Amino acid sequence: MIVLGLIMTAQTACFYEALDRIPLGLAVAIEFMGPLALALVTSRRLMDAVFVAVAATGIVLLTPIVGGDLDPVGLAWSRGSGLGWACFIVASKRLGKALKDGVGLALAMSVAALVMFPFTGPATLSVLAGDLSLLVSVLALALFSGAVPFLFEFLALKRMTMTTFGILIAIEPVTADLIGVIALADVLSLRGWIAVAVITVAALGATVLEHRNKDATPQIS
Repeated sequence: MIVLGLIMTAQTACFYEALDRIPLGLAVAIEFMGPLALALVTSRRLMDAVFVAVAATGIVLLTPIVGGDLDPVGLAWSRGSGLGWACFIVASKRLGKALKDGVGLALAMSVAALVMFPFTGPATLSVLAGDLSLLVSVLALALFSGAVPFLFEFLALKRMTMTTFGILIAIEPVTADLIGVIALADVLSLRGWIAVAVITVAALGATVLEHRNKDATPQIS
């Protein structure tokens, strides 16, 4: 529980440090390589490796074309976030077997909050004290970008292998792009639509394979 809380703290901090230095699309793409690399390492079937490669190709296609003057520190932070996400998957899988439902995650998030508070708590409270209307936005962000997604991921890991989860998680940037098209009138290029199709194929293939092998022995106990 403590380890998972520390992992969540490190992962989140690394991601936001990366966002301060490199483009969002690139930071997300690099971060998603962590779960995909874990899926490849934990795969035991040839088709698992194929779906990982397909999903990775889609993530690369979603990455915006950027120049070579990228901040190396930002790239390092993004890689750290990807490593943290891979560690989150492993730790969540183990903790999920020890505690029922989302109890383990709730305790781990409490640990993460306690660890981060000395660094960000006082400054955050001072800002909210000066603008209480901001509190609603902060709570909504914490709920919908933190608590709810982490809970769903934690519960999903209790029911599927880390390999399949690592592939399916690649559908998140696809979902973000589609929401942008529908709700924000964003325009997705041909390259983007190809990436959406590639990742969707990988996710569907991994789901079908997981269903066919649902009685298989878990890869890591």
